[in-house]
Amino acid sequence: MNLKESIKRILRESTTGDTPNDISQELINQPVTLYGDLYDKTKIHNVDVNPDGSLVLKLENGINVNLAQSRLRRLNVGINIPINLKVKKKTTLLESKTNSILHNLINMLFEGFDDIYYDWANYMCGMGECCDPYAIGFVLPKNNYDDYIFKLVDSVNYDDDGDYPKELRDELPEVCYESPDIKNPDFDTIVFYGFYAEEIEDYMGPESNWSSDLLNLINKKFGCDAKRIIVI
Repeated sequence: MNLKESIKRILRESTTGDTPNDISQELINQPVTLYGDLYDKTKIHNVDVNPDGSLVLKLENGINVNLAQSRLRRLNVGINIPINLKVKKKTTLLESKTNSILHNLINMLFEGFDDIYYDWANYMCGMGECCDPYAIGFVLPKNNYDDYIFKLVDSVNYDDDGDYPKELRDELPEVCYESPDIKNPDFDTIVFYGFYAEEIEDYMGPESNWSSDLLNLINKKFGCDAKRIIVI
């Protein structure tokens, strides 16, 4: 079922107040152009379906947009891709305030967060430490080189236990001779360590309250493009 067919389905079922959950999957990664108080081109990162059938579009630029069924009707058969959405300033300010609070808290909890340095992460490979070509480690200035607050990893190839092919253990992988490229799209996941997450939880509650905001903050601060965050 394509996006247009999903929208039509919502319109047919709108009299019951039901919105099919599969619309979430149809909308994810669709391009969006914002206009009004904010102009930006972004994509839909995730979608929440409310009990009344309305949607909350969570965009990759950190902004959330509420989309009522009445607005879905206006997107009917002639829907254009990218989707055009009008954003009011209060939405932008709300998201900015949330990220600002989280950023200030993290700077308070983790001294030097804005001055984090990063390099290829290491793992124990039997004869000592080996370079992990699938993980970039981020370290606070006063921490030991291997005390990572989080890693940016290639989710397809990364193994937290370092269970890699023998050739990666015998010789330094060629990529490790160069500085890591945090803009490489293969590095799509943030692995945030539980020791640090617990300190955030003391102030902001469970990770569901702040993990998506932290993902947006890290992407914006360090210039990476991770699509998800995992707390371990």
